[in-house]
Amino acid sequence: MHAPQQSTPAFAVDKHLSTGAAAAPAAPQSVLPAARVLIVDPQRVLREPLTAALVGMNIAPLGSRPGAANGTAQAAPATGLGNSPAMACVDGFAQAETIVAGGLARGEAYSVVFVHVPLHRAFDVLQSVRQLWQIDSDLQMVLCAESHAEIETLIGQLLGDTDRLLLLRLPLAAIEARQGLSALLCKWHTARDVRRGIQGLLRVVEQQTQEVVATRDLSMFAMAKLAESRDPETGQHLERMREYSQMLAIQLSNEGPYADLIDAQFLQDLYRSTPLHDIGKVAIPDNILLKPGKLTPSEFDIMKGHALIGAETLEDVVRHSSSGSFMRMAADIAKYHHERFNGNGYPHGLRGAEIPLAARIVALADVFDALTSPRVYKAAFDPEVARRMIEAECGQHFDPVVVEAFRVCYPQFLPLIPQRNDAALHAPVH
Repeated sequence: MHAPQQSTPAFAVDKHLSTGAAAAPAAPQSVLPAARVLIVDPQRVLREPLTAALVGMNIAPLGSRPGAANGTAQAAPATGLGNSPAMACVDGFAQAETIVAGGLARGEAYSVVFVHVPLHRAFDVLQSVRQLWQIDSDLQMVLCAESHAEIETLIGQLLGDTDRLLLLRLPLAAIEARQGLSALLCKWHTARDVRRGIQGLLRVVEQQTQEVVATRDLSMFAMAKLAESRDPETGQHLERMREYSQMLAIQLSNEGPYADLIDAQFLQDLYRSTPLHDIGKVAIPDNILLKPGKLTPSEFDIMKGHALIGAETLEDVVRHSSSGSFMRMAADIAKYHHERFNGNGYPHGLRGAEIPLAARIVALADVFDALTSPRVYKAAFDPEVARRMIEAECGQHFDPVVVEAFRVCYPQFLPLIPQRNDAALHAPVH
């Protein structure tokens, strides 16, 4: 006599499984969250006992269709579980890897994998288990074998000490399968919740850090703009300088002898620090800073002092704060962006590679912008004239490698050049 049909959630059972297994008394309903289980069972010794044992555990047990070409599970998705079946059965690890990777990519990760370990293939099976962990390190593994003693040493050698593994003896006892699965699922869900919590905290920390960095950068830029505001004719000098310098640095990072020296941190620091290059000009008297004509030698000596004044100010900030690498770079740029590659610059007469790379980059960007922008003491040079002047100073004022990067970047510079006066006065750049 057949039992009356129940309205409880159905689970699919392969025709090749025994009717006795399908009619086994249901286990008490589990309160575990929905989960996905994978069975790797080449000899099909796990499917029937697991199908019977896992009834009522919020998992829809499925086996492979007999004679299926690829051995993958055929299942309707369980409610709330998306497109991955709650339980999938496969005959080999190639299919297992595909299923695990696919579920992970869809955000439908498998929680527990039951694996039959034939003793004569234990080494190969354990290596495949290790490969599954390389795809998803959170997988909880249940290894089922006729004898534990013969594979425990191999487990230690190939899988190491891990809390993601449970060893069960065949033939499977239903109570052991249910209790083992319950424990592993609880651990998997707990680890997932902890990981999500940590990720959430990291996002909050990252957001707050970005806000602090943004506030710091705005403060530094405002300070630089305040210094620049004493000269009303410099316009958007800081913004253009930053863009010119960044273009040069990116080009240098792509090819040439400096490619290994310029990484993402260098580019970020350069972008933040470039606007502070002339911060020392706050200490230069107006009658010199704003003089509409050529400076006298004594006035030029006073003007040159802005490099050391700015550097000392920024170095003091470095000593008394944790401003990071960008402030140290800012101090180097402020101090050395008027040095010349041939050693005829100021304040220390450094030459070649003695001059920090960031300062060599900013030096060219600064001069190009000064040449192509109108000043109280001169009109703007035509960009082509300015380009030829820069190239003429290759190896003299400027690093030849930076000049070569300038040649490549020159077309990108043109849209940033301010509207210029057609008259070109050949006055010196302070």
